[in-house]
Amino acid sequence: MTSFHQIKKIIDKYPYILILLFSILAYAQTFLFGWVMLDDYGMIEEIVNLYPGLSSLPNCFTHEYASFYRPMQILTWALESFIGGTNPFIYHFINVIMHGLVSVTVYYMFKKLAYKHSTSLLIALLFSVHPLFTHAVAWIPSRGDLLLTLFGLLAFINFLKYKETCKISHLIIQTLFLLLALFSKETAAFIPIIMIIFTLINKEKLFKVHYIQLYISWFFSIGLWYIIRSNVVSGEIPSEVFGIAPLLSNLQIIPELIAKFFVPMNLSTLPGFSMVNTIIGLVFFTSLIVAVIAGFRLRRSYISFGLFWFLLFLLPALLFRLPHADIYYDYFEHRSYFASIGLFVFIAEVIRRFNKQEIKRVLNITAMALICVLFTLTTLNAMNYRNGVKFWLRGIKTNPERPMLYNGLALSLQREGKIELSEKTLLQSLKIDPNIFDTHNRLATLYFNNAQKEKALHHFHESYRLRPDIPQSSVNLAVVLREMQRFEDAAEILKNALRFDVNNITFYQNIIDNYKAAGKYDSAYKYLLIADSKGANIDINKFILDWSSYLSNQNNQTEAISLAQRVLERDASNTQALNQLGIYHAMSKNYQTALSYWEKALKINPKFLPALKNFYRFYMGNKMFDKALIYADLIEKAGGKVSGEELKRLRGRF
Repeated sequence: MTSFHQIKKIIDKYPYILILLFSILAYAQTFLFGWVMLDDYGMIEEIVNLYPGLSSLPNCFTHEYASFYRPMQILTWALESFIGGTNPFIYHFINVIMHGLVSVTVYYMFKKLAYKHSTSLLIALLFSVHPLFTHAVAWIPSRGDLLLTLFGLLAFINFLKYKETCKISHLIIQTLFLLLALFSKETAAFIPIIMIIFTLINKEKLFKVHYIQLYISWFFSIGLWYIIRSNVVSGEIPSEVFGIAPLLSNLQIIPELIAKFFVPMNLSTLPGFSMVNTIIGLVFFTSLIVAVIAGFRLRRSYISFGLFWFLLFLLPALLFRLPHADIYYDYFEHRSYFASIGLFVFIAEVIRRFNKQEIKRVLNITAMALICVLFTLTTLNAMNYRNGVKFWLRGIKTNPERPMLYNGLALSLQREGKIELSEKTLLQSLKIDPNIFDTHNRLATLYFNNAQKEKALHHFHESYRLRPDIPQSSVNLAVVLREMQRFEDAAEILKNALRFDVNNITFYQNIIDNYKAAGKYDSAYKYLLIADSKGANIDINKFILDWSSYLSNQNNQTEAISLAQRVLERDASNTQALNQLGIYHAMSKNYQTALSYWEKALKINPKFLPALKNFYRFYMGNKMFDKALIYADLIEKAGGKVSGEELKRLRGRF
């Protein structure tokens, strides 16, 4: 008994250290984890490039990322990138430390809500080791939820302090943390609403003087955030991705997350809706509603507050849904991180109700056992985040019918050099659904990179068939057609891409290059003029001279000369045109005319090597070695080279 009391005394004296210790130990293994290849590596690589030094950090607040405005998330990553670059250690480490700070803040918040030390400590420990939050801690891109929860809880705590003391210092601190929460994630805009709800359940008047000051601080914080965000974020999110339609499709998330909170089994890195979880969640949700109505000697107001907290902070997640969720995943478990505080309020109320002296020892033993079980489950669940292969395999295990999960696994296998396994994985994805653009595109790229051009062509064709509206599908198909010497076909495919992006200069350039390679210079010239009208940096004279040279090689000297003359009409001092005209006339044995063109070129540029070399070759061919030697010396003075043996023999003649 003495030993038990000594342990309890230590726990009571150092609760924050204990909570931090449990938080870190539960996730310590993640320090050595790699990338899972779902947004994480791509995001960090881009951050490293966008924010190379301290002077670039203010840009975190003036740039959006992937249509979201979460500058605090970007700022923390940018700072960490100065230390670790693209090494995942530092990002995993900071995620775990932040989770520890959040867990400590949870303890402090429940103390401020007037729960006993033992209840608050138990809630914080349960939060710190709960396996539902593994995704929030082990997946690097969930940083926004960690920051939102930390700053959101601190804002709420200082709201409580301000209510108690009416001190302006607490109001200022509350405003600061609310701003930081807003700059972490948009969900923070609902924090003032939960503060109003808390005030109402405590039956306080909303229009006291110090509450008016609160409203002004909220208006200032949200207004400032909204103005900055509006000037940074461009465009609107499509209604099929964000809005009422996604909300209706996502309602099942509510019972799913409730089920995983109370019965944390069948967790997934990439969850899909499960009827079992939905039924379990509905049972618990109904129990919460009944508890609100019936009371059961629980404080209805606090249970209502907890339920409002959970639903309110889950709402933004319900409003967003991936456009291809049905073949990918339905939601992320980390979305429950901040919202679940409301469910912990319900747990705290139950503990408060049954925390009687006669059963206290039983409750303590039960609580310790539960913490150990949750700790073990979290440790096991975290192993699924060790690397990309484990991450995607876990998603496939829980949702084997989702083809896009196989695509993610295939990418991770490719990064590990397991090309054959990657191919088999993509083919398995096609068995589930043969009409997915991304699968065909990835498989085609894999084949193309491994010189299997026929297979690459087939799957790029399928990608193009499925999504001709995506310019990249046209570009990819054109690339492999060009590699197979099917230049005209490549050009025709690229012309389709122009239907969707008529001002894309790269498309025009590729069409021009393919028509040139096919010998269709007249068609290439048509697109060259269009590209030039759109501001492309294209050397038209060079194109015409290339065309002229092509015709000359086809023994069409008349047309070749005509085109070269056209360049001179555009630019009388074009030495390359003069040089080529000289070559064409020399090929037609009009030697004097040829020499006159080369002389004109050298008058414009005495060091023009092509003309100097043509004079040299002409005189060598006609055994006029004295003149050949003159031009050999001029070539060397101009920075060119003449064969050493040939030059030695020439000089030996004189």
